[in-house]
Amino acid sequence: MHLFGIFFILSQSKANILNKLTLTPMKKKLHLMMMGVLLSVTALQAQTPQLNLPTRHNEKAQAVEWLMHTPAGKGLDREQVAKAMARPNILKAEAAKSHLLLTENFNTLTAGTENEPDTAEMNDSVAAKLLPNWTAWHVHQAGGKAYLSYVDTNEGDPGYLMTPNLNLTKYQGVFRVTFRCKNVNPNANDQLLQYFVLNNDNAHKSMISASALPMTTDWTTCSFTTSGGVENTAIMFFGWQGKVLIDSVAVEQLEYPLGTPQNIKVSAKNGSTLLVKWDGVENATKYRVETYNYGDISDNTSGGRLDSTVVEGTQTEVSGDFNATNGVTVCVTALNDEGESYPGWGYNQELSVPDVAAPVALAATNISAEGFTANWQASENAHTYKLNLILNHEAVAGDEPFTYFADGFSEITTSMDDTKSTLMTQDGMPVSLDEAIKYAGWSSYLCTAFTGFLGITNAYAAYGYPGAMYSPAGNYSINGGKAHVSGTAATMQDDAVVKIGFGSLNTQTRQITYIGTPKEVTITKSGTNFDADIEGGTDNCQIIFEITDAAEGGDIVLFDTLAINSTLKKGERITAPYATVTLPYNATSYQLNVPFTGNDIFYYYVTGEFGSQKSGKSDTITVYAPTFNAIQSAHIDTQKAMEVYTISGIRLNVSTSEGLHALRPGVYVIRQGDKVCKIRK
Repeated sequence: MHLFGIFFILSQSKANILNKLTLTPMKKKLHLMMMGVLLSVTALQAQTPQLNLPTRHNEKAQAVEWLMHTPAGKGLDREQVAKAMARPNILKAEAAKSHLLLTENFNTLTAGTENEPDTAEMNDSVAAKLLPNWTAWHVHQAGGKAYLSYVDTNEGDPGYLMTPNLNLTKYQGVFRVTFRCKNVNPNANDQLLQYFVLNNDNAHKSMISASALPMTTDWTTCSFTTSGGVENTAIMFFGWQGKVLIDSVAVEQLEYPLGTPQNIKVSAKNGSTLLVKWDGVENATKYRVETYNYGDISDNTSGGRLDSTVVEGTQTEVSGDFNATNGVTVCVTALNDEGESYPGWGYNQELSVPDVAAPVALAATNISAEGFTANWQASENAHTYKLNLILNHEAVAGDEPFTYFADGFSEITTSMDDTKSTLMTQDGMPVSLDEAIKYAGWSSYLCTAFTGFLGITNAYAAYGYPGAMYSPAGNYSINGGKAHVSGTAATMQDDAVVKIGFGSLNTQTRQITYIGTPKEVTITKSGTNFDADIEGGTDNCQIIFEITDAAEGGDIVLFDTLAINSTLKKGERITAPYATVTLPYNATSYQLNVPFTGNDIFYYYVTGEFGSQKSGKSDTITVYAPTFNAIQSAHIDTQKAMEVYTISGIRLNVSTSEGLHALRPGVYVIRQGDKVCKIRK
């Protein structure tokens, strides 16, 4: 595994970007962005590439990387460290009896002050005298506090402070650590304080658990409770960006009246139900079962909790909107009249079901000039549904404008520091952008979407992943294959050239082939309003945006607005993806507010999903303008040929349902096989 990082810093030009972007109608707020974005990117083996763009919530990945270069970290197993980082941070000690094992207020560190720490780094001999049995690395005295500094080397050298080895094997190995900390790094006002719990036995050194706690530029009292204590347990305090003050450390063992539930297993019973099992605990009469989306357990809160229930047995079913893609974590607490246990936990990141059957699409209802209700029958194992809408549009006048794409990305409300803001390939194939933009079928290999912006990056171009986004394949031949592209964008690192044109993407080779000569536009850090006329569109191609020239190491192009337009001749028809809506497991209908224009026809189909498992497509349902509701009510098969007659018996030159749109208002007789019906238009 190769790990590298890219820093994109918004400097003084940030104001210029804002000024430029406020010239557009959407007026996006670049000031909502942080002054810097850390992109820490992990590339796996070429055979199974997986892109990852962690945010501030998993900065601990970088902390682990630097930990491995420190004296305490050498010899640790990376895989084991990563597993320790995945443990949930369970902070519950209300029902426990406390046994104090260690306190340290650092009164012996008298040199220097909090504002001006001693310039001399404590070497091993000094540390041994002032803090017996503690381990210090790049640590300075700070007037009764410990100052963790940072030495700027190629590998990065944050300071750390580690407690003496403690025997924490009693009381099921559960213990609580409390301390005060303060961040004095001016470039990292919101950095997290990492903690690592180690088995510090020289013969069997290993990582037990690890996590991160919030830290500010004010003194903050922090606490964490965890399990897994061993005979030689050591707790390390580690500010990965350095310049951290530590004070008032206490370690307590916690004694609970009941044992911790063990062997907790969680699996999917179907698309909406989880099955949780565990081993019984002696003297327990009940159990509290709490379910969280994997990684969402909040420190000492129920912030990410999906469900909480109390049961008497040793298994239960849990229903709800869990994350089938990233899995779930389950905490089980034993209960009786005397109190409760420390929670046991189990997680499953690979939830699956035997099969996701294709939903059965049903006829649309509530059809009006403003839209309709799409309907379908539930698929038992579907956790979510994708409702896919396609538009068949006919121009009612010459040179009628037609919009392939127009988005100000105002519907993107995800914070930049949310993991959901990153959309990345998991299997070497383009990832769908349906969750980020209004138009269906667009994709990319690596995209970021946050607070009104959609961004693409070419950070992985050297690994064969184009820094690009792609429209769905469709009919782009109207107007002689011409289209006009416009928008507003800015870069995060340096000026970048974006190539725009018609073409195709080979998903197996990840190669882009353009049709004709694409246009190139230069996007700047200060913001750019751009226009480009592209040619060469065919009836089965894509529209592609690709970063072709940027700063060394890659760049991000952030789109504030983007529009792609063309024109239709009178009577010219085009079929194009219109929208994709993601719906929960309990949905079997959805109101689509899609006004009919002229002789528009809509089509929809439904697919079911459970995480990465996907069903086949349902049948496609055709929805006509309300004037033709009678066709549906008469059960005429709109996909087959028909005979159409006037009320006086004259046969008309119309043989398809689309041809009915050209008829004048009136009453008509339709014959299809041995079926005859009368409709009114």
